[in-house]
Amino acid sequence: MSQPLSEELANILSAVVTQIRGLSDDEVRALASGEAEFRFVARKPKPAKAPPPVSTVDTIADADGVKAALRSCGSEGEALAYLRELKLSLPAAKALANGLGLRLPARPSVTNIQAEIVRVFVGGRLNTATVQGL
Repeated sequence: MSQPLSEELANILSAVVTQIRGLSDDEVRALASGEAEFRFVARKPKPAKAPPPVSTVDTIADADGVKAALRSCGSEGEALAYLRELKLSLPAAKALANGLGLRLPARPSVTNIQAEIVRVFVGGRLNTATVQGL
């Protein structure tokens, strides 16, 4: 399954910001004036090692432990993989969302709840970091 468009765009913006920060002042001026060209060639990312799960199907996940694990995730994909490893049942996913202070999606399913958790706790952080880095 492919990544959501928002995650792909966040990854691209993050990579561009990293490359631009490495340019000299002259290179930035040349790029801004159109005298230079910026090219980006994507590499295959190394598989990220997800943090160990803090819960199982029958257990309600510790909200503080999940928050801490999500803070260590470097991408939305890594965070989603982490939440999937928890193998939460629907009642456990709902309890986790409530423990994190989130409102449940209109159609609560484990997948929708996981997506909302990632959007709020990881996507927002990554978007803010990208914008602040510009």
